[in-house]
Amino acid sequence: MTDKQLPIIYRPHPVGVFLFLIVAPSMAIALYAASRWWFEAPVIIQGVFAAMAIFTLLNCIHVLTSSFAMSESGIKAGYFFGASGRWDDIDAWTRWGANGSLFIRFKNGKIVGTGGWAFHGDRIDRLEALLLERVGKPALGDAGVAPRLLKMIMGNLPQDTE
Repeated sequence: MTDKQLPIIYRPHPVGVFLFLIVAPSMAIALYAASRWWFEAPVIIQGVFAAMAIFTLLNCIHVLTSSFAMSESGIKAGYFFGASGRWDDIDAWTRWGANGSLFIRFKNGKIVGTGGWAFHGDRIDRLEALLLERVGKPALGDAGVAPRLLKMIMGNLPQDTE
């Protein structure tokens, strides 16, 4: 990957935006309406469906505001939830397998990953190539990068195969 390709900005796939902006809230609101007026469900059930509708709408905001930008100076993940830093602020990075997510840890301890809505297609491969070029080899094994909860669930990260 050459520096001439920077800056690169990734945003969610339009299909994902459509599903989360139109389809998911419509289904949640329809379930709430059905439980309230057609089936006259107990208030507790109506409350569950109302909470689902509100949660879905909040999730839409997260999807619509997800992004990942790579520039000459560094990277920025997300608008509201995420992190940003210079290339030399990156402490370590790890990719979980050929088709897996990639996690980046900054020197301040903040970890960002590529499991977000802005990553689809070959975008993770492009980020990995840029990290190899700018930062160096990934951290593997026990030194690998992942959120603490994920590391506890999944165990050890990929080992060095060279």
